[in-house]
Order: sequence, then structure tokens, then C-alpha cells
Amino acid sequence: MKPGHNTFMLSVRLFGSPHFAYGGEVLRVRGKTRLLLAYLAHLGRETARSELMRLFWPSGRPHNLRQALGSLRRLPGAGEWLWDQGSGVHVKAKIDTAEFEGLVNTLSKQPLGSADHSAALALATAPFLPLDATELPDLEAWQQDERRRLSELLQRARRAQAAYCAQAGKVEDAELYLKALLNDDPSDEDAAQRLMSLYVQSGRRDQASAVYNALKRELKSLGSELHPRTTALLGTEQDYAELLAQARRLLPPELSPGSAALWSKVVGLPELEVAQWLSGAEHNSTELEAVPPLSPPLATLWQGRLAHWLSELNERPVGTPLHTFWALIAQHWQAAGRCDQAAQSLTRAAQQAQRIGAYAAARQHYTQALSLLDDEARLPLLSELAGLQELLADAPGLEQNAQALHAYAQRWQSDAALLTAHLSTATAKLLRGELSQADLSINAALGVVERLERANITVDLNLRCRLHLLRGNLRLRAGRYAEARAAYQAGLACQPPPELKVRFLGNLGAVYGQEERLVEARHTLEDALSLARSLGQLPSALGIVLNLAVTAEKLGDTTAAISGNQETLSLARELNHIPSLHMAYRNLATLHLRRGALGLAWNTAQDLQDLPIPDAAHAALPDLVLAEVEWHCGALGAARQRLEARLATVPAGQLDRIGQQVALHLGILSILQYQDQQPLLALLAQAEAASYQELLVEGRLDAALFLTAPEQIRRHLEALSQFNTSGQLARTPNRLARLELIRCQLAWREQRPVKRSVLRRLAREPFLYALHAARLLNRLEGSTQTWQLYLKAAARAGQGLPPTLRRALVKQLSPEK
Repeated sequence: MKPGHNTFMLSVRLFGSPHFAYGGEVLRVRGKTRLLLAYLAHLGRETARSELMRLFWPSGRPHNLRQALGSLRRLPGAGEWLWDQGSGVHVKAKIDTAEFEGLVNTLSKQPLGSADHSAALALATAPFLPLDATELPDLEAWQQDERRRLSELLQRARRAQAAYCAQAGKVEDAELYLKALLNDDPSDEDAAQRLMSLYVQSGRRDQASAVYNALKRELKSLGSELHPRTTALLGTEQDYAELLAQARRLLPPELSPGSAALWSKVVGLPELEVAQWLSGAEHNSTELEAVPPLSPPLATLWQGRLAHWLSELNERPVGTPLHTFWALIAQHWQAAGRCDQAAQSLTRAAQQAQRIGAYAAARQHYTQALSLLDDEARLPLLSELAGLQELLADAPGLEQNAQALHAYAQRWQSDAALLTAHLSTATAKLLRGELSQADLSINAALGVVERLERANITVDLNLRCRLHLLRGNLRLRAGRYAEARAAYQAGLACQPPPELKVRFLGNLGAVYGQEERLVEARHTLEDALSLARSLGQLPSALGIVLNLAVTAEKLGDTTAAISGNQETLSLARELNHIPSLHMAYRNLATLHLRRGALGLAWNTAQDLQDLPIPDAAHAALPDLVLAEVEWHCGALGAARQRLEARLATVPAGQLDRIGQQVALHLGILSILQYQDQQPLLALLAQAEAASYQELLVEGRLDAALFLTAPEQIRRHLEALSQFNTSGQLARTPNRLARLELIRCQLAWREQRPVKRSVLRRLAREPFLYALHAARLLNRLEGSTQTWQLYLKAAARAGQGLPPTLRRALVKQLSPEK
């Protein structure tokens, strides 16, 4: 039964206790049927009966579902809102969750603080669907996922509304929204910064300090530290004269040559003014203490007092990075024979360097600190160094660190060291593309965790979160996206420290992108990028910006995609991160390719070949683009030779996903050269077994585009219909354009009417297959106008190509004239 066109609609409220009404009449629904109606209304699309049975009656029989649907059909107006076609069920309703999500997504496109989110927030005043589903595990998992997703949208709306109220001068309202954010997540440093700014601007420094201290305690409990920007909110408001007075009480006024320059950097005042202060000018000389010339012990004491003063400053930003001061302090402690104190200062130096993105310096400070410590005291530093190496994707360093951790674990019988060693090994193997070995190390780490839990020993939060992160990363690399998403969401549920939360959000956004949930991907990645920038985590920001660029490309936002990849290039050069440079160049080359600019794509891929090659998989990246340009120019033999040479030189196990892309390209070439789709079909079967949806969609689109037999084309279109139903094609403009072209080609081959307006539009667009559209249009009409359109598309594609390929492209034009 299909819903009718009555003026009434089913009205559903799922924030708070579920409420259903039709035409002003409240619908009485109970038990599992109530959950079923809520699920169908929230989904808002046709759902297969098999899926409903899996969720609601996992061990039941089909008559259970028939009975529940029968109960729904007896409700008022069911003929208008219940659609039951036998294979699937669909409920059409006006629902508060969809209205809330639509409002937030629409308003999120505007600059932060420029849009009023009060209407959206008025909808989400209670938890989503607070019904007990514990007896239905799959439904409960869906319920928790949706609750988490809607909660993230609510947080985004509150943050935006707080900014809007602050700009509008509604300080009390902004304060309420920011307090709500902190109530949900006490470690939300962005919300704390905004609330502190409100208090400081309104002269309520005591309340700003209270927020600061509460956040500092919360982050300390999570093993994290405040960002300098947070401390600066209080530090920049302090009176410099007061700072000097505090320093003068703390330190003797006569120190050593050069101390004026040092202190001018610490307190942010001109060196002359600090020199006058140190010399006692404009001060009562009777208050000054006579200090003898500095001897080495006194210099060491002075450096210790300087360390204390730096802590008192709350590490506010200064002209010279603070890690250099801590390293200087460490030198004096070491000269005095105090190795423990020197190691502590170097650890502080490493932490400070890491917070401002000076990762090479941080690694050096950690290494120096480890060299000063006895073996028994090295575990905390080895763990911190492992976290930094993981952030930097330093596989050799991780392997070396894992060896040291295994030795420590064996000598001191330390489960914490053993767990960290397994995690470091797994990360290194994952970075090298050795997925099976990484899986073995992850399972070994899980074994340690299970043993500790059986003994009622608490597992360190950072280590537990890193384990969830690694499990998700392994599943993501293997293309098992649902499992990767579950691992990342489990990690986020552990309330990870901000440094790890960034990586969870960034990787979760990448999974959403692979699952074609592109709007969710963009929002999640934007949240991750905002947090990464607030923490100064450049390596994390690098990966997030790269994924945002890919997501923008899939959404058809070419400008944002190109901008994102160019920002990636800049960050990757700054961090000297060669793999990201490779991916950004490859993405730019692919962008040019999909826009039909074959010359630009070729030249960008050539630039990519000039880069250092980090591993065998990345060596294949430029060849993928170059081969595709070659076959679009008609040089099929050259493209096949290039790809087969690449596949022969690199073991398939090391190629990972990129190896499957090489195989996909070879499968398409078999169709182009021989109309043989068997190699491609074998690859698609493997991709389907591995749930690799990206390869399935791309492979079937290209196959349908280049095959000539209508029945074979139709089979690929039928297989693609499942992705079109879920919106994966419609949400990606490039794919949708290819689908339109395929349908036009199929109509032409079956001698049916062809939508020439569609071909004319595609031929004019910056689109890889514009040349194909123009060629087919010229075949249909053969006019001077269509021939000129064809030539323009060819000229746009060939600009910048090397002479041999340009000649091959021109050769394809001659028979069509």
C-alpha cells in the first residue's frame, strides 16, 4: 500500500518519550510495535522485511512482523502514511529528529556565530528514543549509534548558538549554552575557552579562573594538559608590572650576563626595561640583596628557580619556545650531576615541544631523557615516546621502541610495558602495510588486556584507547568499514583524552566517507580539525585536511577539494611527511582527471613521480593516474604495459588497497581492448566479499561505460541500483554524471530515444567523460555545432599533454568528423 495525498500527516516526536499523532489524534502504540513504528519513522526510507526481522525478531518467524504491521494498519490514517510493498516497508511522517538534523545541517553551512540555532535546539530537549531495547542487541546498537550521532549534532548546535548569542550581546544565554557543553563533556577545551573569554570580557575573572582550574583538573585526570591558548586567556590579562614584582621576589636581582635578554623573552617586555629592573634601578636599594658572583651550584639553583617561575607563568606564550628553556635547565642539572632532575626537565621540554608542533625537538628531548634514566624508571618515557612515534607514523622508531619495551617487560615482569610493546609493533606493521602481522600483535595486546581484567587490574586509559584506535585502523585498511566504525565509536565511548579524541574523530570521518555518508563525514572531520588545531596537533590536522578534501570532491565541491589538497601539501612539506605529499599530489591529479583536464593530470602525476618513494604501495600511485590518462587518449597498449610492469615489481600483499586499484585498471583495459569483463568480474567478487564498496561502485560504473553489449551493461546497472537507492551515487556528482552518460549510451545501443539535452550538458561540463558525451552527440546529430562542441572538449582535455599522447588523442577524432 502506498501513502495517499491527504492533507494530514503522521506526526512523530522521538526526542523524549515517543509520541505519534495523526490529524490531531494521538495514536496508541505499545510494546515492540511502538519501537517498530519509531524505527521506521526515523529512518524515513523503505526498509527490507529481512532487515526488520533481524532487528526486531532475530529468532522469530515472519508472522511476528506481519502481526506488528497488521496492528499498524489498523491505526488512524495508516493508508496515508504506511507504505508496504511486500518486500519492504516505509513510513512517511513529519518527525522532530529529521527536522532537527535538517536545521542543524543547513545552519552549519553558515559561518560560526552568524546563524540562530534556537529553533533546532528547541526540538532536542530530551534524549532520543528512551525505550528499553536490551533484549534486541542489534536494535540497541542502532539506537546507541543514533543517540550518539544526534548528541554530536546537538553539541554542534549548542556551540554555534553560544557563538551567535555572544556576538549578539546575549551573554547570559551564551553562558547557559557553554555550561551545557561542559556539563556533557567537562574536557571540552573549546567550550571552556569561550566561557572564560565571556567572563574575562565582563570582568568576572574569578569565574574565569574557576573554569580554568576545573578544566585543568579534568585534563590532568585524563593524562593531558592545557593548551597555551587557554592559559593565555588569563595570562594576557595580567599586569606586567605585577609579573615583574613577583619575579623580583622570587629571584635575586643580579644573575649573570645575558639574563636580561632571557627574562625579556619570558615576560614579554623590552630588554632595556628588564635590565633596569635587574640592576635595581628605580627601586629602593635597601630592598636588594647582595648576591656574590654565581658559582656552578648557585647557577643550578637559579635554573631550578627559573623552572618554578616558568610553571608559575602557567606557560603563557613567549617569543622563544618554552621547551628551549626547559632544555637549558636540564643542561644545568646534568652538569651538577642531578640526572633525575635533568630527565624531568627534558620530559617537560619534550611535552612543550610536542604541544607546539616541534616534533623533531620533542623526539630528541625524549631520547636524551631516556639516556639519563636507570632502566627501571624508563617505562613512562618509553610509553610517551611511543605515542609521539605513532603520531609521526615513524615505523622504524616504533619497532626500536617495541624492542626496548619487550626487554623492559621481560626484565621487570611489567604487563603495561608488554601491552605498549604489542601496540607499538602493531602500529609499525600497519604503517608498513603488513596487515596480518599487525593483526597478530593486536590480538596479543587483547590477550594482555583480558589477563589484566581477569585479575581486576585497571588498564591505563591511553593504552585501552590506543588499542581501540589500532583495531579500527586495521579494519579501515582492510575495507571492513562497519567494524572500523564500531571500534572508533567504542574508543570515543571510553572518553579518550583530547589528543586521542582527535584521531578517533578523524578516522571515524574517514569511515563515513568510505561508506558514502558524506555529510556526516564532513561534519565529523570538521569537528576533528577544529580540535586538532586547538591542540596544535599538526600531524593529525594533516590527515584530517586530506580526508576533508576527498569528501569535498565526492560532494562535488571541487574548489574546496583543490584548496584542501593544496593545504595538505603545505602541511606535509612543513612536517616532511612524504606519504601525505604523495596522497595530496595523487588527489590533485585525480581531480584534474575527473574534470577532464588530462594534461594537468599527467603533469601532476609526473611531479608525484619525482618525490621520494616511502614504500612500494606509494610507488604505484602515479602509475594509476598516468595509465588512466593514456587509455583516455587511446594509448591502451602503453597503459597496460605500465600497469603490468608495476604489478610485477611489487608483491600484492604490500600493495594493499592500491594493488586492487591497479587490478581494477587492468580489468577496465581488458574491456576496452577485448570486451572481456572476466578479470573485472573476478575482482568485483573479491571486493563484494570484503565489503569494499568504493571499488564495487567504481568498477561497475566504468564497466557499464565501456562495454558494448546492452545485456551486460544492464546487469551492471542493476547491481548499481542498490547503491543508487542508498544515495551513494546521487550524493556524488561525478558518479551521477557517469550514470547519466551510461543510460544515454545504452539507449543509443538499443536504438531508443536518447536524451540529447543531457549529452549536450555533459559535453560542456568540466567532466572526464565530456569527450565521450560530445562524441555520442556528434554521432546522433553530425552537425557543425556538435562537431565544434566535440573539438572544444578534446582541446580542453589535451591541453598540456606530451606530444605522443596529444597525437593519440587527435587520432581518435578523425573517424568521427
